[in-house]
Amino acid sequence: MCRSPQPSSRLVGLAMAALLAGCEAPARIALPAPVPLTQGGTVVPAHGAGLGIDFGDGFLGQELMRTEILAVGLVGGLGDRVGAAFYNFNETQENDQGGTFIRMKVRAGPLLGPKTSVAAAFAFATSSRVSGDLQDERVTTLDLAVPAERLLAASADGWHELSGYLGPRIIFENYDDRLTPGESLEATHVGGLAGIHGRAGRFHLFGELNYLHFPGRVVRGQSYDGGWMVVPSVGVALHFGPSHRWGK
Repeated sequence: MCRSPQPSSRLVGLAMAALLAGCEAPARIALPAPVPLTQGGTVVPAHGAGLGIDFGDGFLGQELMRTEILAVGLVGGLGDRVGAAFYNFNETQENDQGGTFIRMKVRAGPLLGPKTSVAAAFAFATSSRVSGDLQDERVTTLDLAVPAERLLAASADGWHELSGYLGPRIIFENYDDRLTPGESLEATHVGGLAGIHGRAGRFHLFGELNYLHFPGRVVRGQSYDGGWMVVPSVGVALHFGPSHRWGK
């Protein structure tokens, strides 16, 4: 006749399983590179400060695989001409690895008409991880874009607005593998962007699509083809201070 295990035996088994799970060998984690939301050709907020949340696709590892990235940060503007933002981001699909990016914007003004606004947008992002003799890697991106935005509709009181924007974009990516320098990667992603910007009072909503080229590469003996990728992103911002005044 079979005898059921004693409670103490079951507890010992569970403890051993938990101990073994906690002693799993560390693994290398691929680093994410975001494609930050540009927020179009206006400065958000025009003058003051605010909060922002972005969610969109980005690149993962030297393989340049697609991943999803969530970013939360602070935004600010001065004189409806200069904007700055600082965000923390995390990759959400594979390993929750994170980093930071800084976004700057300089607005040139209504170069294409009174209901337009053109700006130069810059972003610098970085993520790194060191794990003993297993991993010592750092990825950085420098992002340049020139979005031109046009007002499409507005309420009589100016409380609600809808605008669209588009422009060219180029991202320089440097993935530095300090333990295996031969696996380091330098890539240039060139293309364009288009987006929608809606405002309801102090709230701004953004939807943006980027069309970017990525190069072919060989990573750890495996070849990856180059090609084009559609990179979507959405965002929301809450500002404290005045909004952009069209035609100024």
